Amino acid sequence: AHTVAINPFATDSIMFAGVGWYRYRVSTTTKTTVGSVHADVHDIKFDPVNRGRIYVCCDGGIYKSTNGGSSFTPINSGLNATQFYASLGVSKTNPNQMIGGLQDNGQVLYNGTSWNQVSWAGGDGTACAIDPSNDQKMLISRDAKQVYRSTNGGVSGGAVTSYWGFVADSRTAFVAPLAYS
Repeated sequence: AHTVAINPFATDSIMFAGVGWYRYRVSTTTKTTVGSVHADVHDIKFDPVNRGRIYVCCDGGIYKSTNGGSSFTPINSGLNATQFYASLGVSKTNPNQMIGGLQDNGQVLYNGTSWNQVSWAGGDGTACAIDPSNDQKMLISRDAKQVYRSTNGGVSGGAVTSYWGFVADSRTAFVAPLAYS
């Protein structure tokens, strides 16, 4: 777990989270799954005045529950924060064309005005590259060496390597290098 919090209204109730989200009752020694939020939870705070209100900080931003964790609502309005991983792919001929991988938030394309989510990949967006001789050809990757290729400027694409995240192979880098030659 990344974080643990004790419910101030039921001190035998502990909530903990990392990628998954759980409640543990000390009195009954039972662990149950709680409503989900974005992966990689970093902090849990119970509102000390309003029973059932919980705030969660994670790689997807900030979420709030008003029903003890049964469901969560994102409260990220106006929060424009993200972390780019590894290398940013930049066109050699068009400075308004870029592609980058975001920690736990997939990959995004820049068109000169806005960043748009890539819909055909996902996971931890990592290294990205644009072919220096053809802007229509792009490589993007996610964690555990999975690489995707697009031949139409990022409109669509598909996996060209398999995902190694569950292989338990010590040679698997979380962020693998990526380059055109």
